[in-house]
Amino acid sequence: QAIVFLVAGANKAEAVQAVLEDARADPIRYPAKFVQPTQGRLIWLLDQEAASQLAVTKQQVVSEEE
Repeated sequence: QAIVFLVAGANKAEAVQAVLEDARADPIRYPAKFVQPTQGRLIWLLDQEAASQLAVTKQQVVSEEE
């Protein structure tokens, strides 16, 4: 089982950063924070623009460019 978020565009970068890195971000404003599967995997597929505000040191990040 997997839950997959597919996010593209610079206009999503702030929300992606809030959901993935800001423990204080309000889940009412960012409902993706509620998604925490107890089984299976949670996968984020981001284009470079959507990921532009993430810390470079994220663990288990796979990056492939065409």
